[in-house]
Amino acid sequence: MKAEAIVMRRTGDPAVLGLEDVELPQLRDGEVRIRSLASAVNHSDLEIRAGLDSLFPAALSSRVARKQ
Repeated sequence: MKAEAIVMRRTGDPAVLGLEDVELPQLRDGEVRIRSLASAVNHSDLEIRAGLDSLFPAALSSRVARKQ
């Protein structure tokens, strides 16, 4: 299964962010998959983009919104 994600493959300014189709891993026992309708950019995302704490490729955002 594939999904779209904003991915960065190197550090830098906002131009390093790109929309890519990514392969989703198979779910393991006890895991669920959610569909994110929106996500926030927060200070930790900016630190990742600046190269302070990340492995590459990286997908940003640890916060998501859900439809009620």
